[in-house]
Amino acid sequence: MRFTHLEKATTVLLDHPVRLASAYAVGPVELPENCGVGREWSSHFTHEEWNLEKACSEDGIELSAGGRAACRLLTELDPRTSELNLGVFPPLAEQERLLLVSNLRCMTAQEVIFRPFEGTGQIWIDGTLVYAETGPFRLYLEEGDHTVVIIAAFIPDEARSIRISGNQVCDEPDVIELHREFVERNIRNHMAWLEVEQSAGREGENSPILFYLLRKDRILLPSDQTLWVEVTNDEGMKLDRFTAHWEQEQSYAWDEEKARKTGMLHFTVTYRDHEAVEHHFVYSVLVRPLSVVVECLQEEYDHFIQVCAKDELPSAQKIQIEGLLEELKRLTDLPEDPFEIWDSRVVREYIKLLKQIFMHGHTEQSQHPSVLQKEHIFLTADGIGEGFFVSRLDNSLQRYTIQLPSNYTAERRYPLIVLMPGKRYELGLPDFQNRGFGQGWEDEAIFVTFSCRGVTLGSYIGEAAFLEGLDVILQAYRVDEERIYLTGYSNGAYAAWAMAQAYPSRFAAIAVISGAPHPKHLKNLINMPILDVCGDQDYLFAQAYTAPVTELSSNHFKGVIERQSNHWDTHELRLLDGILGWLMQWKRDVVPQRIAYRTERGRHNRAYWLELTRMDENEE
Repeated sequence: MRFTHLEKATTVLLDHPVRLASAYAVGPVELPENCGVGREWSSHFTHEEWNLEKACSEDGIELSAGGRAACRLLTELDPRTSELNLGVFPPLAEQERLLLVSNLRCMTAQEVIFRPFEGTGQIWIDGTLVYAETGPFRLYLEEGDHTVVIIAAFIPDEARSIRISGNQVCDEPDVIELHREFVERNIRNHMAWLEVEQSAGREGENSPILFYLLRKDRILLPSDQTLWVEVTNDEGMKLDRFTAHWEQEQSYAWDEEKARKTGMLHFTVTYRDHEAVEHHFVYSVLVRPLSVVVECLQEEYDHFIQVCAKDELPSAQKIQIEGLLEELKRLTDLPEDPFEIWDSRVVREYIKLLKQIFMHGHTEQSQHPSVLQKEHIFLTADGIGEGFFVSRLDNSLQRYTIQLPSNYTAERRYPLIVLMPGKRYELGLPDFQNRGFGQGWEDEAIFVTFSCRGVTLGSYIGEAAFLEGLDVILQAYRVDEERIYLTGYSNGAYAAWAMAQAYPSRFAAIAVISGAPHPKHLKNLINMPILDVCGDQDYLFAQAYTAPVTELSSNHFKGVIERQSNHWDTHELRLLDGILGWLMQWKRDVVPQRIAYRTERGRHNRAYWLELTRMDENEE
């Protein structure tokens, strides 16, 4: 399908990142779910070519199934995001899609990176599918005009962002380095596995699994190579092996008898980049109802307890197993729609971890023999685990995810980097497995995240939950308390600011991305090393960047501005080694020469070597 007369919907890509500043909106129109993932969506329109400018002045575009889809030119930008304002449309129904058609004009041939944030839907460029809920991607575009079609599956309230960058001019070394690692981590040599139909799903059906393989890197991954796909069950047993190809819809008919009682099938895709370096990617799909999978795991646990009766199971591992099972049961109770790809990854890692625990037992030695003592949870061979503890605040079961250094031993203490969540739980076991935090660092650290239950702007329950979670980690693992660091993005950055301002003598340094401090308490941080990263189009820029850099300007403060970036563009910068590695150079200043400390409502009475011992309610 070809769209014409797009001059009014043209965005020019020059020497700085851009967003689509105008577009023709077609719809909402009712299209099949998964429409376009390996299938041609344009057949739902009657003609091969459409003059969109004319369609706006007439009564829209004719649909092959009858009726017409409205067409209008969008030029209004949302002030918070600098993106096209889609608030003029009502929420989309389940089968509805909104098509945004725009023209991207490249003034020179170049490599182009698209950085979408929470874009549920697809992006087609010049009639080729290049994105389907897969995160950032890059491709090569020739000089001239390129038709960009976005098929939106839902209209978010605010967080929709597509940042487009090419051969950009940038004289900021820190930003250049972050961009380089961003591409390496999130795009280069990575592919995405996209389901066309969730054939088995949570209900369990013995039907073929249809899938589609899409390249996130269309520069370093050849399009004509043959891929190998290996299928395994939950025990790691190889069930099948077959070939596949990029950008082609394919079908796999799984064998019920061969799969036996496995809850999931795991597809390991092997592919090579342009230098013939081999890479792997794993995608898992449920082939039985999750409730059945959980029941089987519960039976295995009951058997495990009986077998281990002669040697009492360590309490930390008992809570860990029961916590993993509770999380799986919680996912079982979710309605179908919230159960997303991320949930499937969680299910896969939880099943794998539980089976490892059942297989090895608490007496088995691993690469981390010291972490299998009674006070510790069971960790995988690469030192990653999902732990749980009972909160003394409300007796609720709380979760934490941890990664220990490869050289972890009880004979020494390690720096601790706390990844502050932007919501109750943001990172989990699959994220730690994928990121491999700090690999190759000379001075390795412990990485951990846990629920702060709302620790933004210093909320009471959030602060108490954070301090409790931190105390759990300090008691269970060998942490160097002179080197505890906080980092977070957005709400997580608010949390890092809030905790550092309340307890400046507790932490060695913080790295904050797109989040703001309490303005009246900035002086509390005059001795705190701070890395502050923010986009210059962020609606929080004045509070998150201008105020801190003005108030805290010193050798301890480092500000990094990403140009043409809004609040959501900086999301993926939060976990880069360039950010985390900066923290590791600092140690806590226990006795600074000068302090300034301000608190409210008598909440905190101690900072560094100063303690408030008495307060008169009648005096200021």
